[in-house]
Amino acid sequence: MTSMSQYSQRACLAVNGDTNTVTDTGNCVESGLSDYSAFWAVDLGQNYVVTNITIYRRKNWPKRMADLELRVDESLCYTFPTHNQVAQLLALPEKIDIQCKPPLTGRVVKLQKVNTDRDSRGTYVYSYLINICEVLVWACGIGTYGPDCSSECGHCIEGSACNRVTGECPSGSCGNGTYGLHCSSECGRCIEGSTCNTVTGECPTGCQSGWQGSHCVTESKN
Repeated sequence: MTSMSQYSQRACLAVNGDTNTVTDTGNCVESGLSDYSAFWAVDLGQNYVVTNITIYRRKNWPKRMADLELRVDESLCYTFPTHNQVAQLLALPEKIDIQCKPPLTGRVVKLQKVNTDRDSRGTYVYSYLINICEVLVWACGIGTYGPDCSSECGHCIEGSACNRVTGECPSGSCGNGTYGLHCSSECGRCIEGSTCNTVTGECPTGCQSGWQGSHCVTESKN
């Protein structure tokens, strides 16, 4: 779901998959001319670990990216140049690739204007407008975690996902004879029909014949 404070085109146009940056095609969104606290936001529907965000700005209007903050929920991912930093604004490419460092966990990705200063004539500077054409949000998928989503989750019990930042499984939710925070350690030789403690790895009812110790990983010498 998308939202915008005021707008001259529908806010959802910025997440329709069309990266055309020419506004004449009707693909770009623009905040209302009387909106001096403009924002644009997309609700991802659930929490994700957001690693990167790509923004396609409107062609020929880089200055309209001035004074913007990009946030995931309340956490700051990126701050754009101010309206006084004209050289930096003019250098912005039409496709702006942003990496959130560190990755941010949240549900709502939001662009917010943070400066509505008036110029020397007493009118609002051009920077109060938001004018974007597409926003792509990159996040870790189910079964992966870590800064670049390249690490695989352990054997969390079916139906539960690991933490997409730390890789930890919800407490006590290991499956397939595993244990530990990431459910990546294998249980020992617990008595048949029982499984190890999913936190400590200890066998609560004892070991199979020929094995000993609290984790039943040491062979008996007898």
